[in-house]
Amino acid sequence: MDIYTKLLTPFHSADPYLLDKSRRRYLERHMGSGRALLKNTGALGFSNILTVISRTVLVLAISRLASVEGLGVYSTAMAFYYIASMWGTMGMINFLSREIAKYPEQTNRYFIHASLLTAIAALGMVGGLNSLPWIVTYSPQARLAIRLVSLAIVPGTLTIVLQAVFLAHQRLEYFAMVSLVEAVGHITLSAFLLWKKAGALGVIASFAFFRYFTVLTLGFLMTRLISRLRWEWDPAFLRSLLRGLRTFAALGVLGALFARPEVLLLSSLRGDKEIGLYSAALWLVTLWYLIPSSYTTALFPQLARSYHQGQLQTIRFLQERSVKYLEAIAWPLAVGIAVMADEIIQIVFGARFTPAATALRLMSIVLVLNFLTRILSRILFARDEQGLVLRVQNISLVARLSLGGILIYIWGYLGAAITLVLSNIIMASLLLMYVYRGGTRLRIIHHTWRLVVASTGMGVLIAGLRPLLTVYWLVPIAILAYTVLVGLLGGISREELAFLYRAWRPATSS
Repeated sequence: MDIYTKLLTPFHSADPYLLDKSRRRYLERHMGSGRALLKNTGALGFSNILTVISRTVLVLAISRLASVEGLGVYSTAMAFYYIASMWGTMGMINFLSREIAKYPEQTNRYFIHASLLTAIAALGMVGGLNSLPWIVTYSPQARLAIRLVSLAIVPGTLTIVLQAVFLAHQRLEYFAMVSLVEAVGHITLSAFLLWKKAGALGVIASFAFFRYFTVLTLGFLMTRLISRLRWEWDPAFLRSLLRGLRTFAALGVLGALFARPEVLLLSSLRGDKEIGLYSAALWLVTLWYLIPSSYTTALFPQLARSYHQGQLQTIRFLQERSVKYLEAIAWPLAVGIAVMADEIIQIVFGARFTPAATALRLMSIVLVLNFLTRILSRILFARDEQGLVLRVQNISLVARLSLGGILIYIWGYLGAAITLVLSNIIMASLLLMYVYRGGTRLRIIHHTWRLVVASTGMGVLIAGLRPLLTVYWLVPIAILAYTVLVGLLGGISREELAFLYRAWRPATSS
């Protein structure tokens, strides 16, 4: 019997050599949840990758075709847009996707009231941005760019509301397709406008145009595929919506205000060079946040629905498998980055940034912590305990600011790196405490110790090969070594491989 037959046999027969009957039934019972989760994770990850690629392409194009000043105008306008849109959406995506997942029959009611709230908040942000040039002195181009980008705030916030609807109904593949069309169209139109010497203002105008295209297309698809749009007004429902949204809105505002407090502290206590070194290391770490962000966002509606319906076995399955699979990615990434930090820094940023390798090594453990805190916070959200997440975020923020002020004053950018690690340890510990206090037992050590051993073995191997090989050889060797060690240690069982394989396959009739 070949390996593929052995992998798939448990789902077609009751061969006790491969899988006992009860475990087979357990995995088959959750096959639908696994397939939907992987599909939506892939769709959301694809959409996020498109956003990253389109921004990178446009920044490079503007820097070459519209001068340094043009890039400054574009960066200023887009920074204001993202802050305003985060405040305008008020943390809506987490709250709305949870509530619609629990009450899918009320999709239209939630959409109407949430859209009105976000539209009003977005209009307030539009007014604020248009008055900003009168308060702060900007160049004429920057003033016009801010006014142009303000036109995209209302459709941008409504797009977030529509994304929550598609997420709750597990139809994110349509959101991903619209994102693809928007990314390609925006890059194409922006390239044409840059060729016509429209500069950064042309790129911003193109961005605003495609924001309207996206919100209209998603609205049409929602009406055809999910829920027919109709007017439905209920003041009592709106008040309950506002009450439920308060904590999520506070989390969103805090997230927008204090996304990078170490950078602010470095700017006041140290010089530009240290900010650049810390930012280089931070970018190489936060780049990987895309993985847990996409996965946990896709997981959240299923988890919330399972809690609402009291499906204890499904809850346990989703939570424990999610921790295991996310840490299976986080540990080898953290070890690989720590071992090859010098080579990675030089390849990406050049020899001038070599001192940032030490900070990168320190910050690599943040990957393990961040991948874990993402799932822990979603568990508390699903249990309707978002107030605890807000409490943890406030404590972590105070710790980051107080520790950062001391450590950055003493050690500069290395102090900033240590601050980031310590604040993430505090956050993960508090979230884990609250999750356990609510009765959830994740058995993290049981599920991950083999993965940690495999990652350590991989790190020892590539550390020994570093003097002999370049990073282009070390990376594939590290991946192969980790895969082999995980297989030898039984980190991912045969049944789980078969489950993942079947979850990716489209459902077929017998």
